[in-house]
Amino acid sequence: MAVAAVNSYAQSCTGNLGDAVLQESFDVDKPLGADVTTYEYTQEECLYNGAYRLAKRTSNCYEGVWLTLDHDHTYEMDPSSNSNMLMVAANAAPGVFYMQPTKDQQLCPGTTYQFEVWVINLVKPGFTNLVKPNLLLQVQTPDGQDLMAPYAAGDIPNDGQWHPIRALFTTRVLTTSVVVKISNNANGDAGNDLALDDISFRACSPAVSTGFDIPSVEGQPICADYDKTYYMSASAPVGYRNYQWQRLVNNTWIDIAGETNDKLTINTGNGMAAGEYQYRVAVTNDANIGSIYCRTYSSPNILTLPPRITASSVPVYCEGSGIIITASGAHAYVFTKPNGQTVEQTDPVFTIENATVQNSGTYKVQAKTASGCLGEAVLLPIKVKRQFSASVAAVDPICEGESVTLSATQTGGDVSDNYTYSWSPVVGLNNPYAQNPVASPTDTTTYTVTISNDACSASYEVTVNVLKIPRGVVTPIKEISEGQSVTLDATISGDITEYYWTPSTYLDNPRALHPVATPPDNIIYTLNLVGPCTGNEAPLSTFVHVFKKIVPPNAFSPNGDGINDEWKIDGLFTFPQGITTVYNRYGQEVFRSVGYSRAWNGTYNGTTLMPGVYYYIIDLKSNKPKITGWVMIMR
Repeated sequence: MAVAAVNSYAQSCTGNLGDAVLQESFDVDKPLGADVTTYEYTQEECLYNGAYRLAKRTSNCYEGVWLTLDHDHTYEMDPSSNSNMLMVAANAAPGVFYMQPTKDQQLCPGTTYQFEVWVINLVKPGFTNLVKPNLLLQVQTPDGQDLMAPYAAGDIPNDGQWHPIRALFTTRVLTTSVVVKISNNANGDAGNDLALDDISFRACSPAVSTGFDIPSVEGQPICADYDKTYYMSASAPVGYRNYQWQRLVNNTWIDIAGETNDKLTINTGNGMAAGEYQYRVAVTNDANIGSIYCRTYSSPNILTLPPRITASSVPVYCEGSGIIITASGAHAYVFTKPNGQTVEQTDPVFTIENATVQNSGTYKVQAKTASGCLGEAVLLPIKVKRQFSASVAAVDPICEGESVTLSATQTGGDVSDNYTYSWSPVVGLNNPYAQNPVASPTDTTTYTVTISNDACSASYEVTVNVLKIPRGVVTPIKEISEGQSVTLDATISGDITEYYWTPSTYLDNPRALHPVATPPDNIIYTLNLVGPCTGNEAPLSTFVHVFKKIVPPNAFSPNGDGINDEWKIDGLFTFPQGITTVYNRYGQEVFRSVGYSRAWNGTYNGTTLMPGVYYYIIDLKSNKPKITGWVMIMR
């Protein structure tokens, strides 16, 4: 006959729990011992009454009556687990089907523990006519004395959910081990099928409160500063006067050596790294605080030490440019503008586009933790300077070889700023970094000045037009024969407004660059160049050599009467290189003259020659045919 329930559906610890003394997750794949269960072990997927099976999942047994589960309860808490659940087809009559003793000396005397087991009705929802499992929990001393009244949990609904069943018991003065019993407390075999998992019990004490010495909410992080001391206090119920503070390290709670009273001192100096620190306190009554089976633990208190970050920016920006602040060392940041406006972002780069003078001021950058704590602020004074404009005074054209002073100025900006100047190209400048450099370019050049302060810059252009000195090239000598014409050759360059030839006589157009000259005699023509600039160029002159026609007389009478005493050849002097040679009838040279600087008087070496016919050859040395003939000396 079933035992009536003597407690409510669940007896849970309302204070603090300790670590698990017993933790049974059925992580074996072999039958349980005869001291654990009297039911029969089977590997059949669908159980018969009085049988049990260890498995990770269930099948759709009894023509769809059973649930189909693909994992046990442990998996729901830890998906990496590889344990089983204990499936039971309860007998029709009530009876013990699971019994588990703890190890000797595993429990602490005079300590309250919470017993817990998770159970699921293997029958699918909707089958209301089948018997629902009903468990009876018992905790006894090894010699069979009850440490709590048998706890009947009541019917387990067939709702497809795992349900926790809990009960409280207190060990006696000499109790250091117990035996846990789970019984079928339902009558009937139509249904009454269940699965158990995660059987445990933990020490239970009245609630222990802890907190920091600054306003805080228990369980909520407090935001700490570096190089500061914080205190935590614990308040335990009457009778619980043993303390041991712990800190979570790599997901494991470890005792803090020497911290065994109701206050904990935390100093964030001495190289304490940024991070989240969790603290809790373990308490016991008169039991051994050093035993993990006697302790219960307060809820964790979290102290967050935000990371120390670095942040940087250039100190001065120009109006219209973008302010850029770069931070590092955290996962999230809070940027506070000078006007108090805050921007929270994970991006470590904070920007303000098109900055204005009103954006000047001190910016604050702080790390922000996942729990919302703000770290120490990095302060960045930033100034935005007014933009200015540049200008350069226009300059008049200069002549080649001359210089001109360039004058740059800036308008706007801050009058207190220091400005620098940079001119380019540097060719022709006496100082490319002066405000007013002297420019001496050889060719027309456009100079650009860039005016800068420590943030802004502006540029302006000015062109220096260089007027070239007039220059020319003419053919120095022209040769023509008497009565011929010649074109004067000239090539000119530079800035020229006018040109003309002098003298203008015998020229068809003295203002033409290539006039035609027809002089009757030798003449020198000069090309005159006129422009805005003058130079010291040599005169551009062309000598026109006019060769006369040569007609030698065929007779003369060197008799001293003053008439026709010499052989005069008109125009021969115009051939200064010409050679005139006279021969007697025997081919003997009797006269020779180069250039014919003097006329022949009919003598040879001072001796008067006999009258008669003499022969001459005139070589003009001007690429003209030689002139030959005869001349008669008459007495």
